Amino acid sequence: MKQTSIQPHDKKEAEKIAYFLIKSKYGNIPYPDTPILNEKEKIWNVPIKIRYPRILLDDYKKPKKVRFMQEKKVGEIEISSETGEIKSKPTYYELKSSINTYLESIRTTVEKALVKVGAKNFSQLPFPIHIHTPIIDILSNMLTVEKLDLSEELKILSDDDAKKYTRHIDALQKVGLVAVEGTVVFPGDLLIEIEAKGGNISKKLTNAMTIFFSRGYELIDSIRDVLGSHLTMSGIFYEYSLQYDEIIPFNLQSIENIFLGLPQYGMQRKLKIPRYLAQLESVGLIDDNINEKGEVVWCANEDIYRRILKEKELIGSLIGT
Repeated sequence: MKQTSIQPHDKKEAEKIAYFLIKSKYGNIPYPDTPILNEKEKIWNVPIKIRYPRILLDDYKKPKKVRFMQEKKVGEIEISSETGEIKSKPTYYELKSSINTYLESIRTTVEKALVKVGAKNFSQLPFPIHIHTPIIDILSNMLTVEKLDLSEELKILSDDDAKKYTRHIDALQKVGLVAVEGTVVFPGDLLIEIEAKGGNISKKLTNAMTIFFSRGYELIDSIRDVLGSHLTMSGIFYEYSLQYDEIIPFNLQSIENIFLGLPQYGMQRKLKIPRYLAQLESVGLIDDNINEKGEVVWCANEDIYRRILKEKELIGSLIGT
């Protein structure tokens, strides 16, 4: 692409070229950052960044304030400092992939903080929600038969299931809930402590899951296997609230639009959304209310939201602290 009307002998002209390219090729979300001149190569390097503002409307259809997430570089444009010719630029799909990776990192960070702070709440979700996860199978065995010989138990499973169980055993071992000697899995120190306090197996499982969430929040893939849609759904409320620096209420239509628009979900989950909301509300992860229009809205739990704000090491990169 050759620029004939603009010769970028200075920074401002290079930025202008990049600006028009970005708006015409990539849309309104990315923007050019300050160009950096490579004098040896005679090239202006112009970073492409995003802050990803999401404009929400209040009950009166007026835009709410936007709190930008910390900006992120998602690509770069190279422009000749002599001719104005664009030497290189990312493809639309490369930039889209980079933006999606950034947004996923935001979701992951928020979910980690939410799991850490809301561990006790998540552990109180009814077991049928995650009854098919190996985590519950493994812990239940530890609390009943007290050991598992993997050389015997895993050989009757498919390769995929065997790998899944092995991965989750590793996660439980990292947080101290199980111990492994050779091919045999035993209760770990923390699970032994739970057993010593007494109670039925259901209560012990709940306590073990609280420990797994609060100590293992970094093991987000294993935790997503356990909590699935419930973690994704609850994470939406806290991600938006962090971005706008206040607790944001959502009506059912807004929740459906956001949740069903995520890559891993589709319209087949629509009928399940009210159940997810009811279950998350029952354990105090979200709250409901009636807005001025008389419709039910849901929002992040204020106590959990305030506690997440204190997790500076986890979310500081998102809110600029």
